[in-house]
Amino acid sequence: RDPKKITQGPLLQLEEIVALLPVVISEGSARRCILTYKHQIQDIESKIDTFSEDELNRAHSLYSYISIAYIRGSQGIAYIRGSQGFEQDTREKKNIPVLPRYIASGWIKISEKIGRNPMLDYSDCVLDNWERLDKNGPISMDNLRLLSRFTGVVDEEHFFKTHVIIESEASPVIEALQRAFECIERKDTSGLMVQFKSLETCLFRLTRTCLPIMFASTKRDGALCDYYIFFHQLRPLIKTWTVIYDGFYDNKPRRFMGPSGAMSSVLPCIDILLGVKMSSIRLSKMLSAFEAYIPSDHRDFLVNLRRKVNARDYVSGLKSTEPHLVYSFNSIIDRVLDFRWSHFQFVKKYVIEQAPKGTEATGTGGTPAFKYLHQHITDTEEARIILESSTPIFQPSQAAQAEFLIPKIDLAQDSIETPQGEARGNQWEIERQKFWKVGTNGFLCAVVPPIWTLQTAPESCKVLVILSRAMPNACVANGPFRAMVEGRKSEMIAFAESLEDLNVTEAHTACSLLAYIQAGYKASGYARNDERKDEDSVELPDWISKPFRKLAEKLDRPARVSYLDLVLLNWHIQKDDIKGRTDRGPTRALMKEGRIKIVHRFLAIPVEQWFWGMHVAIEGEATDAIRAISNGLQAIRKDDILEFTGCLDALAQGIRSIIGCHPDPYPHPSRAELVLMRRLKGFIAPDDTLRDLACFVYSGHSAILPALFKFLGVKRGRHKLQIWRDNSVKFMPTEHRKFIGVIEHSMSARAYLKTLTLQQRKTRRRLHDVAVLEVSFNRCIEQLLRFCSRRSQLVCRCVPQEAQWFREVQMKKEAEHLTRSHCALLIGRKLSGAPTPALAPSVPTAALKAFVKTQQMKDSPDIRKRESVGAPIRVKRRSSDQSEGSLIY
Repeated sequence: RDPKKITQGPLLQLEEIVALLPVVISEGSARRCILTYKHQIQDIESKIDTFSEDELNRAHSLYSYISIAYIRGSQGIAYIRGSQGFEQDTREKKNIPVLPRYIASGWIKISEKIGRNPMLDYSDCVLDNWERLDKNGPISMDNLRLLSRFTGVVDEEHFFKTHVIIESEASPVIEALQRAFECIERKDTSGLMVQFKSLETCLFRLTRTCLPIMFASTKRDGALCDYYIFFHQLRPLIKTWTVIYDGFYDNKPRRFMGPSGAMSSVLPCIDILLGVKMSSIRLSKMLSAFEAYIPSDHRDFLVNLRRKVNARDYVSGLKSTEPHLVYSFNSIIDRVLDFRWSHFQFVKKYVIEQAPKGTEATGTGGTPAFKYLHQHITDTEEARIILESSTPIFQPSQAAQAEFLIPKIDLAQDSIETPQGEARGNQWEIERQKFWKVGTNGFLCAVVPPIWTLQTAPESCKVLVILSRAMPNACVANGPFRAMVEGRKSEMIAFAESLEDLNVTEAHTACSLLAYIQAGYKASGYARNDERKDEDSVELPDWISKPFRKLAEKLDRPARVSYLDLVLLNWHIQKDDIKGRTDRGPTRALMKEGRIKIVHRFLAIPVEQWFWGMHVAIEGEATDAIRAISNGLQAIRKDDILEFTGCLDALAQGIRSIIGCHPDPYPHPSRAELVLMRRLKGFIAPDDTLRDLACFVYSGHSAILPALFKFLGVKRGRHKLQIWRDNSVKFMPTEHRKFIGVIEHSMSARAYLKTLTLQQRKTRRRLHDVAVLEVSFNRCIEQLLRFCSRRSQLVCRCVPQEAQWFREVQMKKEAEHLTRSHCALLIGRKLSGAPTPALAPSVPTAALKAFVKTQQMKDSPDIRKRESVGAPIRVKRRSSDQSEGSLIY
């Protein structure tokens, strides 16, 4: 029967906690969340004796997930390289973690009643952890959903659901196995032959149809169970642990194995029938230990099978008279080996190849993966029955050739508007301008976004908090998020009626939460097919879309999820971590210390926190660049060359600080960003192409690149990146658009520099200052090119499918326009015959000499010919800043 889903009673409190686990684990607030339910958890212990068997099994699973989150999800998920591969780095790393009594007591009592250990086991996350979406439908991948999960990504869902399918499709295997034992007991060789044939057919189907599901992929999501996500983000949560259960086991550490496929009863049953023996004493003891983690009914079943005569012993005695039985028996051995070799390929890809070099890869159950699997394969080979060469092989009878039929498994798997809000009163406008004041926290909001909880959110907005925190758990695998939203229709309508009561900060927070909710509402309705179907399109109900549009219009922002929600409004810094720095918001230093946290999330995985946290730091570090641009515009108006030169030097340093927010090297394999973008696309860009997604990763809807390009006067192009930058302005906050507009309607740095060189009255001092200014300008261009290069590298990691197009087409054009924006105006005057006095010895001349060489090259007939046919020109140019090394374009 299907696992019991708790809808009422005392266990409903545990269900509420487990539903929040993806969010609180990624936030690092699991312990704080669980502690708020302390009294409810304590009350459950007194009611355990009244639970049915199904409720006990479900309760064990709920306690297991909560306990894992308490121990391993309390400080977020961070990993270090350890002796057993990637291990979690928590504050309890040097000490043995302690599970508090109010959790351990009920968990241990339930474990004793059902005869299992107080640890997350195979039954908790597979056998008792699924439900059918259609209660009358088949057990298939499309009709299953997990009851509990640690993350909000499809990878965890797909991994455990594949095991559910394997267990379900193994039902004919168990039936054939039982009938085979009955035939042996009756000494019915003809019937045994039929069961051997049935068993072989079932095993073939299990191996060739069910195991490959693990490697399934779609164009939209790629591998549905990505090996990076499994090894680095799911496995550290579910692997073997050593924990002190407060008040139990004499308060001594107890080591329990994590969930493992070895806890399944399918292959142990087959091994018993075939007489497969484990030759390694160590691994044999481990297999015996695993049986303490399987359901008691399964253990009793295995014990009863071991008391019977196995097929190998029975058939070995008949090999001289019934050689066809030996042949069929060995065919079953081949099918088991086929299964084990296929499973080994999975373990190799998902565990062995992901483990750091020089370390022994271990399974989640603690077994040495390579040795264990190879030993089991070898022992299965040894179970073959060897026929003498003189023994004839008879053809099986017609009855033995009867096919065993198995039911076939089912493997089927906006236009954007930016309303321009009118002024809603002077006070509202003043507050809105303060909220987005450019330069206070870079391009981030000037006011630290509030973190709403059920205790701190306005009464009318609490429904938004509930839905946004349920999203990672409820959206994955065609989850019930849409039903959850529709179930709170009355609360959403009440919220819509209270919009006028919100202040600017509350309105921004509410609108951002609505953006997340509407994105989750749409994403949870999409089928996971390779191609989008028309019926997958989801229209938002009016009671969601109307308040969202009204708030967006009032705040003068786009009515859809955008960079504003993902980054600019999605951050906070723990108060104790600022260390007295109150003058600056999120910075590169705080990012590297892990201080910057995102508030809202779709997937609840560490790489999502890292990705958006990095962009929060980039926007925060833009403060110096913004200040340099503002001061530079004033210097141009005052025609103050020396002051403007200082502004350009400050701008170059500011761009260098922004570049420093990009990790070098990256803290994880590029596979992480690839999977992240695949999983996020359905939320943030469901209708966009991969090339659009690449452009979004490159510059988002950030004001940084548009401001830098316009201020420096970089020549405009017609390539896709330039078009994206132009279009992205309408997604920015009003104050950002105004800042860009001021720059656009002012004289650019390049235009000002050109004006200086064309002035008629020139003095020796004037030319010296212009030369220094020109060098400073070119240094800014070089830093901007470095910044674009780092963004290009990130795009190639996030969207590798379009890496070649991005590098060879878009980035090449981008770099070409930046390179051509270098100034060699003084050199041009000299080459054109205009008198140029000698420069002072103190002036840096390395860049000027480089530009002389460049200009001379461009004047050569060969270069002009290459330019006329569009051939690339490769010019080596050395930066005047030796610390930055050489640049080659």
